[in-house]
Amino acid sequence: MFKQLRPYQLKPESVPSLDELRKVAQKYPARECEFQETQHLGFKPFEGRENSDEAFVLNLDSGRLQFFELLRMKRIVPVDAVKRETRKRVRALNERQSEPLTKKEIRTVKDEIYLERLGKALQKETAFPVVIDTDTQQMWIGAASDGACSDIIKLIRRTGINIEPEILWVGLDLTTWMAAWMTGQASPPDGFSIGGQVKAVDPMEIKATVSIAHEELSQPDLAAVIERRTVVELELASESVSFNLTHDNSLKSIKIHGTPEAEDDLVHRYTLWALELKQCLSAIDRAVRR
Repeated sequence: MFKQLRPYQLKPESVPSLDELRKVAQKYPARECEFQETQHLGFKPFEGRENSDEAFVLNLDSGRLQFFELLRMKRIVPVDAVKRETRKRVRALNERQSEPLTKKEIRTVKDEIYLERLGKALQKETAFPVVIDTDTQQMWIGAASDGACSDIIKLIRRTGINIEPEILWVGLDLTTWMAAWMTGQASPPDGFSIGGQVKAVDPMEIKATVSIAHEELSQPDLAAVIERRTVVELELASESVSFNLTHDNSLKSIKIHGTPEAEDDLVHRYTLWALELKQCLSAIDRAVRR
């Protein structure tokens, strides 16, 4: 369901209803790129439910959680191939005329080649799960990059749903909390312990990154190394779930244990996963707002 996640807070009045989501999803379905489109983003239908109310949006936990997936189709045009063909074609044109092509003419050739390749390019598909929690008025986007999250929010707003999301924990310095949990200066979120992965950067030299994995992070020598740096990513783990919390308010490398991967009931399986994630976010929220 979610491998990575960025949570947002919605204004109560902007939380869409299940009916609203289902109506707009039918109007903005996923499809392949057409004409000169480089990418397209739309609602992905659930396999086997195409002709039902649950074609695009699932009702989880008795309506408290709404789950859907957005599918991005993106044409892949290899940059090196365009450059190589441009050099080849420019060389051939220069040999047939007295004066070499100008920079503007070369750009025109390059653009023509790009469009030629664009029409024949393979299309890569990427699915982004999204949950809207009507209890907490939160929206969870299954992406960690600013660009992907921005595209998803723009699509939802373009459908006419006037959401105004704000990143959860905005204004809170998660790096300070993660360092405090790791060094024992503060207790980690309820039910969680520090895992074996941490990433820290030197404040004076961002590229000087220290990544530690599969180690006991409470060891004095490791703690001393980390104390001189800014913790930007830290693994938290419980009996049922583990993930890396990041400085930009995202959860990465999410692993949920104990829920059946092959569960026949799609709604039941997704509900179990969503409730686990809801507990994670709630525990983190309580910890960083103490």
